[in-house]
Amino acid sequence: MPFNFFPNNYKSLYNKARTRGYISRYHKLLSDAIIKNLNAVYIDSPFITNSVNSWNAYVGSMRLISFDNKNTSEVNELIYDAGNYMRHIIQSTITSSDASIYTYAPLINRDANEGVGHSIVTQNFHIESKLLDAENVEDQILPTITNIVGMIDSVNKDLSFIDIDKVLYSHQSINYVPVESIAKLYPSLSLPEGVNQYVASNGPTAIRGAYKTLLNGKQLSKGLPTCDDYDLATILFVFNKTTNSVIPIVKVSPRPDIETIKKQLILDLPNVLQEQIYNETLFNNDKPLIQSIGIQIYFSNLMLINLRKLHLAEVVHSAWSREFIKYLDDNKVEVM
Repeated sequence: MPFNFFPNNYKSLYNKARTRGYISRYHKLLSDAIIKNLNAVYIDSPFITNSVNSWNAYVGSMRLISFDNKNTSEVNELIYDAGNYMRHIIQSTITSSDASIYTYAPLINRDANEGVGHSIVTQNFHIESKLLDAENVEDQILPTITNIVGMIDSVNKDLSFIDIDKVLYSHQSINYVPVESIAKLYPSLSLPEGVNQYVASNGPTAIRGAYKTLLNGKQLSKGLPTCDDYDLATILFVFNKTTNSVIPIVKVSPRPDIETIKKQLILDLPNVLQEQIYNETLFNNDKPLIQSIGIQIYFSNLMLINLRKLHLAEVVHSAWSREFIKYLDDNKVEVM
């Protein structure tokens, strides 16, 4: 199995003990910042997995890991996106108009290839906030990203690890471009390749419409029709100098209203399970649907950048094949 190449002179900045100490301290400070700045309440999260793709998720012979719980139609078998879970909680239990909720959850990425920027398990913060201005959703996306980046900056400044450069983002202007602009700039490249080129050349960039499928069939990433507004979902990408790659650190995804969900279900492959999940909580609910916005902080990616590590295996506990662990050991990469 071919793996990513490691330079011969690579040496991790911290050993495993100091790496764990940094991550633990950063986690605490970022949690405090989320609570303070977003009036957020912490909630526990269930196991979450990605759907393989829209088709495989609903074919009987290639089903997701399933608990086969038929006693409820609200959650139905398995949460495979934290956004749906968080939206359900804020819809049903949070009454304060300015309240937010957040959780820290492991994502089981069943399709991850073993490589520099990919692992089976990653750790992410998920935040759900009510939209105070439901009529001007798009106008709130970039300010929300800027707010989250400011919180990340404040944590970076507070940490007293003097042998690590402060990785600051807010002093750089954030580009905010629609995914169609990337496609036009790089017509011969796939959208992920085009994003890599653009961010490497222009700096931190928030890509709007991250889940849209363009007329030529190109797509940057896959969302869930009941969870993400495909036109407005925005991902902030930054350039990681250590791995020489572009990676996401923040996602902001306004939640779709009922009509948008129905349109996206039609456009997507047969999302029967998705429709069933929301049959009780959304479609047949007499209560008005609360408009909210989902925020995701890719914590593992953030630690990869801040600690100048070369591989996610150095900052997150995951599952690796024996062959891959030997490869990392041969290249003096310490696995968490």
